[in-house]
Amino acid sequence: MTRCPTELELETYLVAPSRSNLEPHLAACSRCRDEVGAMRQLGEDFRRDVFPRTVDAVVAGSRGTRLPRWGLVAASLSAAAAAAILLVTVRSRSEYVGVKGGDLGLTVFVKDAAGTRAARDGEPVQANAAVRFRVRPARACRLVVLSVDGAGQVSRLFPASGDAAADVATAATLPGGAVLDGRPGPERIFAVCSKAPLAYPEVERAARAAAAGGDAAVRSTSALAGLPRDATQATLLVEKRP
Repeated sequence: MTRCPTELELETYLVAPSRSNLEPHLAACSRCRDEVGAMRQLGEDFRRDVFPRTVDAVVAGSRGTRLPRWGLVAASLSAAAAAAILLVTVRSRSEYVGVKGGDLGLTVFVKDAAGTRAARDGEPVQANAAVRFRVRPARACRLVVLSVDGAGQVSRLFPASGDAAADVATAATLPGGAVLDGRPGPERIFAVCSKAPLAYPEVERAARAAAAGGDAAVRSTSALAGLPRDATQATLLVEKRP
């Protein structure tokens, strides 16, 4: 490999080093070794300090029950604290090739019996898997993240409350996370970022309209209609399996 690997390729290496061909490059490239070290530390910090208090707690508390929708994992944060968490940056590269929509990148991390990994578009996942989200906007914007399923149910993912979209200025792992509702079928996640004012109900209406055709519409819809002209979008589909 003559070029430096993308962030997604480095994440894949961290998940399964034995199945990667990056070792020779990492041995010769100090920049990429430093990047891998920073990503590994970030993941270890998250698993040690964040996941046990959020997603794992919801999973443990929901054993033996059927969640009505996504079980949102969100601490009671003041507006200042939430903003501080949101603006923690993740080092990223200009050649990042995650799931993109225009100038917006979206990574969905899934934790299930197979481990923790960045989900691929259309990938089968356990119907009760825990998830968290990372976004990478090209510029400061107002962000909404939600999901929709074949029954037309819309699940609010970010921000946790209020009608207004949340301001985001740089790449960030979003506070909290979610647990899938346990119902088999397609679930599509949308991230929408706009420089113009953006309200959560506006995005929710667009998502409901996109899912009006059931499972087939959820699988085929790649963008929400009727949003501000400057809005950029990213989307990822997961196929929930028992």
